[in-house]
Amino acid sequence: MDTFSEHLIKNEPTDSIAEQSLKMFYQKCENIRISEDDFKENLKITFKDILADIKSIGSWPLLDPKWNESKFDLNGMLINLAKLGKHENGLFTLINPGAPLMVVAPIRDDGADDLRLRDKGIKRVLKENNITFSDKTVDKDFEDFLKLYRKLRKFPIEDPLEVDQIGIREQVVKDQFPSIDFEKILENLVDPGNEKAMEMVKNRTVIHKINFFFGKNESLETIIQKTQKRVLANFLIFHFIDSSASSFKNQYNIEKCDEMATDNLPEAALSVIVRNHFDRENIQIVSDLVEEIKDSFEEMIQESTWLHESTKKAGILKLRKMKKTIGYPEEFENLDEIYKKMNLLPTDSFYTMLKKIDRLRGEMTMNFVALESLLDPSNDLLETNARYSMLENYLMIMVPFMDDPLFDSTFPKYAIMAGVGSVLGHEIGHGFDELGSGFNENGKRKNWWQKEDSEEYKRRMECLIDQYNNYDDPDFGKGHFNGSNTIGEMLADGFGMDTAWRIVRKLDMEKEPKIIGFDNDNTRKIFFRVAALSFCAPRDTDDIENILDREHPTDSFRVNGVFSNMKAFVETFNCPVGSPMNPKKKCELF
Repeated sequence: MDTFSEHLIKNEPTDSIAEQSLKMFYQKCENIRISEDDFKENLKITFKDILADIKSIGSWPLLDPKWNESKFDLNGMLINLAKLGKHENGLFTLINPGAPLMVVAPIRDDGADDLRLRDKGIKRVLKENNITFSDKTVDKDFEDFLKLYRKLRKFPIEDPLEVDQIGIREQVVKDQFPSIDFEKILENLVDPGNEKAMEMVKNRTVIHKINFFFGKNESLETIIQKTQKRVLANFLIFHFIDSSASSFKNQYNIEKCDEMATDNLPEAALSVIVRNHFDRENIQIVSDLVEEIKDSFEEMIQESTWLHESTKKAGILKLRKMKKTIGYPEEFENLDEIYKKMNLLPTDSFYTMLKKIDRLRGEMTMNFVALESLLDPSNDLLETNARYSMLENYLMIMVPFMDDPLFDSTFPKYAIMAGVGSVLGHEIGHGFDELGSGFNENGKRKNWWQKEDSEEYKRRMECLIDQYNNYDDPDFGKGHFNGSNTIGEMLADGFGMDTAWRIVRKLDMEKEPKIIGFDNDNTRKIFFRVAALSFCAPRDTDDIENILDREHPTDSFRVNGVFSNMKAFVETFNCPVGSPMNPKKKCELF
């Protein structure tokens, strides 16, 4: 981050629109952080911009003394909110669940039933724009807002993985919601020039079949029908003010503008890092590593003594169909074409800059839903990590993961496999963990396991769960863990280390260079020592209650627990039978 910050501070000329946008945002942030005059001027413009946006949404009763119900157009207001990039409008939200799909869902209680919204939000917008208003009228309108807000939020939020869904183009949805045109709303969240994406997004948008939307006695539609139009108009505007409030609240609490810039424009930040500080040759090297790990994973499946051929065949098909993005997707090579649509200007208020960014990120999300991009824009591109999506059967390797200190092309092959290689095997392994194993090569929920194999795999999972439940951890002792919470990560750890080792054992170790400090060890021992270094950390002093909620086992188990199940480790270090690192009962996977 220090090198990146220096790059922003230097503010050297660039032809890149993406980089210009990044620097413009950073400079605006710094100006209002440092200068009191710039801060006040920006805040003044912000309130004018918010009012302009409110007027673009639709007729607001508090701005028009002659307002009447004929001026209310629910769909018009919902569509105009979409034009501003709002996926959440107060009545419902459109969410992307981490897969190329859009879901119409209820809104969780967001704390808008607070008098600060009335006094610091609604009234302040009016005051800052010199609009005369009656406290009594605003207070009454806010009371009505609260009643509707509480009525909408009283419905229980159900687990999205456990509820049925139906496409928004189905006639039953149109019949249920005569007041809401979901298709028109979606059209205005997509890039206006991309009609193909519009059609794809509509086809890939579903709505939860829950009481909030389809209740027999009360539902969103019946509530809309029974609510006065003035209340609905105010409700949408008040919710917009509440959602916009964070833009001017954040201006009071700016600490690090470089972090704000990377958080809001991660693609541009990544392009700066790649262009100035990253060896692009690493992308091809890591891409080849992924294929090598896949080959090793296939070997592990083929050599299984208990999997039937039909299960092996389906597992290998899933492995071979697994998509990947190494570093960044191809469309990032032409990032300026994406960013020029945003049209950030130096004269924009900080609020308007954030609004334009949100609009662009919304369009990028829609491209992801429309299958025009493999990258989910919500992914952290600057994270030193790799990740797997079971809903897409897709592997993503981040740029920082392919750089110092984790990776260097000059590292010995066994060291690369012990570090980056085992992590790649771990992420691929999530495609076969307790959840991923229930999805096929296309990311669709399907049982591709022969019955006997499925039952045997569950028994092997239970072995791992019992092993962790009874693990004697140096920081927490014995009997404090819940292996059912961590089984997915334990399976992935096992797969990752097994697949990496299979590659290492085939190397000509005589030709592999030693690492300084490990001169007296053979290279097979060094593999395990380097792998263990990934989990070196100070003693864990977290509360045991928090440990029980973790998805990952303790660092100690991720080393000793995994190694104790590997015959290769026992043979390499000649561990006595029955010792902690060579238990009589081992938990073997495939």
